[in-house]
Amino acid sequence: MLKKAVELNNNDYSIYHWLGCDYFENKDFINAEKMFKKSIELNINNPSNYQWLGRIYMENKDFNKSEDYFKQAIKKANENLSKK
Repeated sequence: MLKKAVELNNNDYSIYHWLGCDYFENKDFINAEKMFKKSIELNINNPSNYQWLGRIYMENKDFNKSEDYFKQAIKKANENLSKK
């Protein structure tokens, strides 16, 4: 269903985000990474995408990248809070 949503509207970052979550839950980390990165291309301000990428890299034992993405998630969340 989400793949069909991408066909209908490929500019909605949230569709890619939810596809990434689905791929992650199915342990398809390669496609999950692609979806979260595409979501970031469309909306760089969603901290959740960075957090999920951090989890992907943690699963793959790339702890340096994981830490970088977790830090970016915190930074984006703080930026979003300061805008309110």
